[in-house]
Amino acid sequence: MKLDLGVVAVEVVTARPHVLEHIASYFCYEPDFKDCAYHYRLEVKNLAEVDVSALLGQFCKVGTVTQKAGYPYTLYSGPGGRLLVSTYVGCQHVIVKHKQTVTCYINEDDDESLMVPIRVIREIMLQEHENQGSVLVHAAVVAVDGKAAMFVGDSGAGKSTVAFYACRQGAHYLSNDKCILDQQLNAYSFPMAVRLAVPTIKCVVGTLSDVVPRFDSPADIFLNPQYRQWGNKHKVVLTVREYCRLAEAGQVFESTIDTLVLPSITPGYAVFEERPLDSTAWSVLHRNISVSHERCDEDDWLGLVRLSEEDKQLNKSRVIDKLLSRKGLAIKFSTDQLRALYDAVKST
Repeated sequence: MKLDLGVVAVEVVTARPHVLEHIASYFCYEPDFKDCAYHYRLEVKNLAEVDVSALLGQFCKVGTVTQKAGYPYTLYSGPGGRLLVSTYVGCQHVIVKHKQTVTCYINEDDDESLMVPIRVIREIMLQEHENQGSVLVHAAVVAVDGKAAMFVGDSGAGKSTVAFYACRQGAHYLSNDKCILDQQLNAYSFPMAVRLAVPTIKCVVGTLSDVVPRFDSPADIFLNPQYRQWGNKHKVVLTVREYCRLAEAGQVFESTIDTLVLPSITPGYAVFEERPLDSTAWSVLHRNISVSHERCDEDDWLGLVRLSEEDKQLNKSRVIDKLLSRKGLAIKFSTDQLRALYDAVKST
């Protein structure tokens, strides 16, 4: 399977069809190579097929790194490149990176292990885009009539609710929580699990009868008739493919931002206030747009960063300025006013 990720392409090689199927379910476009500046090969193999002790004998321990908070690795270095051994609970795996080839030794029958190749793909995509001037945005993005609307805001602002509703109304899905944004304001879909609150699904779809994904809860249980006991804090977890099926939406991998929307969901009914962006928009964008050194709970665990911190900050500032020069609005709304919000976005 060959994945075009914008400025970078990744060829995924594995002997197990279900591993390819799982990876493909997180990508919302036709996988194929185009003219990409960087090409990687990702090999996914069964952990049981490798002698880890013999592999470690080829490397020297140099310290520890974290993929993100709660996901630590022991880092080894040697002629074969860098080797990462997972040290977090619940998922044993080994990653070897040698030049443009990354090999993941995982338990191919374990759901958590199956996410490891996707995390590797995300890191390759994110860092290679960032090396070219892009940033990571905490945003939901949909394409409406060929024009992309980006919903940016802090957690709880209503981004996922608005985007899910828009998709149910015919918009195309690009992202639910994070996307990559380049200097031309082209947004790229980022392969992440989609988490939707149970009340959001009930509000937009009206039923949970067709929802079958697992809960994002401490017990990691499956959705069941007693879902109400979890309240509003817990969400169901979907692949991109499952999300688009539930939303009955088409998918796009890339789209240029036409409209910037800062949503603010409010309890109650009949709340709808639309206004132009003001001076507070800059601080909202600054909080929700990041470059790698600002994600302080993450390391350059695959060794891909080539840009200075100063240049990354400059790229972030440029993206914010360009976004604020586009059409934009701030909308305060209640869940019964999603139609009004969607109409306002379409007419902007």
